[in-house]
Amino acid sequence: MPPLNLLGDRVRLVRFRGCVGTSDGAAALASVARDADLHIRMAAPVELSALGRTVWRLEVYTRPFPPPGPSSPTWPLPSSSLPPYLYVEGADEGCWRAVAHTITSLAPPCKTFVRLLLPDCRLRGAELPPLLQKLRDEGIRTDGWGDTRAEVDEKEGGVVLFITDSVPQGGPAVPSDCALESLKRHQRLQRLPLLTRLLGFYGVSSRFEVRSSDEEHSDEEHSGEEHSDEEHSDE
Repeated sequence: MPPLNLLGDRVRLVRFRGCVGTSDGAAALASVARDADLHIRMAAPVELSALGRTVWRLEVYTRPFPPPGPSSPTWPLPSSSLPPYLYVEGADEGCWRAVAHTITSLAPPCKTFVRLLLPDCRLRGAELPPLLQKLRDEGIRTDGWGDTRAEVDEKEGGVVLFITDSVPQGGPAVPSDCALESLKRHQRLQRLPLLTRLLGFYGVSSRFEVRSSDEEHSDEEHSGEEHSDEEHSDE
């Protein structure tokens, strides 16, 4: 099927934010995009090569792809004047290999990204060094300087990956589990205002206390100690 021309030759798309679910959708977007700033969400891998040189800046948001099979396809992102930005959202604990597979599958021909971010990241600190090493071994790089490392970015709500030609002798610096847990608490607090507004809209009075699972476990132990003290007191 020939690409759908959205509105004819008189229209020039310069900015787009939305979802693209098929290669035909990407071709339709390419038919009107010229030096465009594109922010694309993909629920599943999509071939975006049709965008070619129509894009000036490309930001792609996706979730970790399923684990690779014996012969996994790739979907290289186009890169023009700038390499793409890639955001892999909701990486669960234990799935660093799926994250690496996602990034390498979407890497442009130059294998360079302006920015690699893991929003809402639930990986453990110990999973970040092998993730960085795997990506580096695959030739993935990010713009910038300094050592290969991972850092928490509270403003973006995720973990930023920096992959360069330099690796410290002791391995890349990564956030501790404590710092990652603090990031998760910060993300929960960021979501509370929206939840409060929604409950208020429905006439529900709300009062929240945000706690981590470690804090709840500590309270359970403390409660058990108090209960034991009461039993000894009764005796």
